[in-house]
Amino acid sequence: MTPQSRIANIQVQVVCQTTGELKEERVACETFWKNGTSCVIIFFDRFGSKFSRLSARELSNIIMPTLKKNNIRFIGIGFDAKHLKTFVQGNVFDGELYVDSKKQCFKALQFKRLSVFEVVRGDLAEKWRSAAKIAKKISLGGDGCRIGGVLIVDKNGKLLYEYDQKDTDEKSLALEMFQALNLKRCKTVRFCLIEPTYYEI
Repeated sequence: MTPQSRIANIQVQVVCQTTGELKEERVACETFWKNGTSCVIIFFDRFGSKFSRLSARELSNIIMPTLKKNNIRFIGIGFDAKHLKTFVQGNVFDGELYVDSKKQCFKALQFKRLSVFEVVRGDLAEKWRSAAKIAKKISLGGDGCRIGGVLIVDKNGKLLYEYDQKDTDEKSLALEMFQALNLKRCKTVRFCLIEPTYYEI
């Protein structure tokens, strides 16, 4: 069974994009790609996690302008509504947000949960000490343990890309995401807030 088929019928709760409040409305994940558009789905750990917020800010800066230009939906799914309001009000993510409070997507996609040792080791890494300093500017919270990933599905329901973070020391592979979507070159973008690097895409 493909990753997108495993989550297709899972219902996620809609988040108000201005207030961060949870709406009563729930939608099946398959609606993200069954309405005639391709989509990029980012699975966050906790909305208050420093790593989630850094990833959200980086990905929004890198890919959202190009996704919008090409009519591709940018979806964020989290598993805990705690810190959701500050996540939204902090403007760290430019896409649509949903909450999977029962962690059904997380379980279906078998995303990894780090041990205490791995979390400590990740936090002690130099680049993540730098990340922590940057993250203070956009609020912290959460346990930083649960690791998510990325799915890219085209408008016909075909999986174009899957990325499952292996540990907290990995960065989202933005260039691979653009290649999977077969997007044309756009302007130079800033890839990483921690160690500034520039790419022509």
